[in-house]
Amino acid sequence: MTGQELSELIFQLRCNCISRDESIRDECNLSPVEFRALTSLSKNDRVSATVFAEKLELSPSRVSRVIDRMVQTGLIAVEANATDRRGVFIALTETGSAQKEIIEQSRQRCNDKIESVFSEADREEIGGSLQKLLSLL
Repeated sequence: MTGQELSELIFQLRCNCISRDESIRDECNLSPVEFRALTSLSKNDRVSATVFAEKLELSPSRVSRVIDRMVQTGLIAVEANATDRRGVFIALTETGSAQKEIIEQSRQRCNDKIESVFSEADREEIGGSLQKLLSLL
């Protein structure tokens, strides 16, 4: 297989993964950044706005708008930081946790398909190859 053929397969795989995530986002009625936010937080997380911005790779001003929108839609709750009046903590609400559960269930179905087709040894080999590719690109 040539490098070009391999690149094309990687591109197709990437498109399939993006399409799957878009389907989940549509099902949950989430924007791309809301989807990323939900997938970046654990159900029991309570993180500062700064950490939240870092997880999403967003500027403080952009993350403020995201936080405001997600509070309005009931996905996250904001709690004042008692030690720093300028800071807040972010946590998932019940609604946010429910949406995260839908995302996790969908991703688990994909994981189950992969595990049903590939042996553990095959998955290890594929994983090693993908890690090599990631380090190159």
